Amino acid sequence: MSRPSPDAIAPCTKAQDAGRSRWGCTECKRRRVKCDETFPVCVRCQKRGAVCQSAPRLRQWQIEAPWINSRKGSSTTALRARGGVSDDTALLQYWLERASQIMVIDPDDNPLSFPILEYIERCPSLKHALQSTSAAHKNYFDPEKLSTCLEERNWAIRLIIDELTCPGDNIFPVFLSVLLLGLSAAWTDGPTSKCGQEHLRGARALVDMLLSSSSAQENRPPYFGFMIGAYLYWEMATAFLVPTNRQIPINTHEIVSAVLEIGDQYHPIAGYSTEIFYYIGNLGRYCRSVIETGIRDDILEALLEEQMTKWEPNCDVPELKALSDAYRHHGLINIAAICYRRDTTIRNRALIIVRSLTAIPSSHASTNLQAIPLLTAGSELSAEDTHERESVQRRFKDLYSHNHLRGNLDALQLLDEVWALRDAGQMVNWLEVMLSKGWNMMLG
Repeated sequence: MSRPSPDAIAPCTKAQDAGRSRWGCTECKRRRVKCDETFPVCVRCQKRGAVCQSAPRLRQWQIEAPWINSRKGSSTTALRARGGVSDDTALLQYWLERASQIMVIDPDDNPLSFPILEYIERCPSLKHALQSTSAAHKNYFDPEKLSTCLEERNWAIRLIIDELTCPGDNIFPVFLSVLLLGLSAAWTDGPTSKCGQEHLRGARALVDMLLSSSSAQENRPPYFGFMIGAYLYWEMATAFLVPTNRQIPINTHEIVSAVLEIGDQYHPIAGYSTEIFYYIGNLGRYCRSVIETGIRDDILEALLEEQMTKWEPNCDVPELKALSDAYRHHGLINIAAICYRRDTTIRNRALIIVRSLTAIPSSHASTNLQAIPLLTAGSELSAEDTHERESVQRRFKDLYSHNHLRGNLDALQLLDEVWALRDAGQMVNWLEVMLSKGWNMMLG
């Protein structure tokens, strides 16, 4: 994948034409007032402090070049044909043009948009997985509007059972199906679900197949880096959530070798953070074990802390560097807060995360990945950090407007409870409070 320049991930703000509003938000339409169409949060919603709901914008290349070079009769040609459009086609088109943007850092370098079409005919489950996620995204993952999403998911699961038994040359599209089914299950099923754990195990089986079939670098398929990076992102996002007795170690020789090979390369989902995601995956497993058992390992803690402290992102894009640093601080905060308290260090790191991430405009595409470190940092803010707490609350509302994931609203509820306990003198961390609620809240 190509590396984006600083200008390649420019934020999109207002609609380009000054004509009649096409993308006005739901709240402005309800109030029958003109929406200025600023994305992800319009000016009226900003002033009211309201959650803004509007569709993601088409990227400029999609507006100027809506055609895609493809063989005659392909899915792309059919998709772009004028005239009647089926519900399935409309959902698939919505995914390609809009919903897929929540999966990547740079919407203009998006392998999960139109490039994914070449795999649909080879992997029937993939089309249904895309349409399922698209239907949920279109309705802001509203639990009352998931009928189409669940119907498409059921079709995808039926098909993928056969595909997983013998993926053969289709290992990559089958992995994409599993990835989308797992992530969307966590997004739609709510904070009390198992956050797609069964799909994560399926993804691991496919990753192990990939690693065993391409042990030599010269045998690596072109999708090798994307698949490893996407899997490690998923592992990082769930490392604190999966019970210890259901965790599968990721510190195998094969995965470590792959991380060393691709760790500092740009990844469409992970940016320049693939290596730090691997470290956080290990750290999160350890922290979850400490919460469950109370047993600590001083030597392992020192190793984990050293790895996180020494790591630096190989990146010259300011927003992506700030994001990678935020994840590094996220890991260091958690190992300190969960395993031992160093309050000055923890609060300082929390302030660094909050100030650096909220300084990035909410319209910037990289904000898609901010929720995880922002929750950790926000939960460690003290009562005197009033401005920073308010900034965190605003950013989570903006994130919901940006990617439609209801976990952002759950995070606001969790933060309110953590802050109330901490302001009352209880030194709790976000993971303890989340588990006490019976939640497995996956962000991102």
